[in-house]
Amino acid sequence: MIMGDHINTYTFTKALAEHVVNDARNIIRTCIVRPSMIVAAWKEPVEGWTVSKNGPQGFIMGASKGVVRRLPVNKSLIYDYIPVDVVINTMIAGTWFSAQLPDSTPTVDGQTPIFHCTTSTCNPFRWNDISSILTTTLHNYPIRGAVWYPNIKFLPNLFMYWISSAHFSFYSSLYIRFCYQNLWRKTNPCTIT
Repeated sequence: MIMGDHINTYTFTKALAEHVVNDARNIIRTCIVRPSMIVAAWKEPVEGWTVSKNGPQGFIMGASKGVVRRLPVNKSLIYDYIPVDVVINTMIAGTWFSAQLPDSTPTVDGQTPIFHCTTSTCNPFRWNDISSILTTTLHNYPIRGAVWYPNIKFLPNLFMYWISSAHFSFYSSLYIRFCYQNLWRKTNPCTIT
């Protein structure tokens, strides 16, 4: 198998890219920056800037539209999110650091310098810290075009998530269908096919 011990093509291609950068270390100054999950900007270019709907900003966008109603998230766990501007600044600082190293500087096993860009140890993020703020913000600043009242509920595991989703989605649709078939059709005799 071409991917070896890698669990998916994402980790495989990241490893390939790091090998290419490491192989170029004798030709040009190199460094590797390994960020955790990248999210919206902290300060630059403006607070909250993002063009991505992946990760937590996608959940929040979905919740503001009323589409995402619940998430399987353990609110007390630490989620390792890092703002995109912090990652860019780390890349710039890492590049500067690598360029300042003399040619004779010993490296670990002859490898290019590696910088891990994470927040979990010094500035941990827990959904529990912002869940009340998030709910208040969703209620106070609704957006146009919402399909349902904006609200989000965090559920501690997948089992609870599936039970809750079935209850609020599947059973709600059965109730609406029952009402349509037994109440609305009796008062409006025209048929819809």
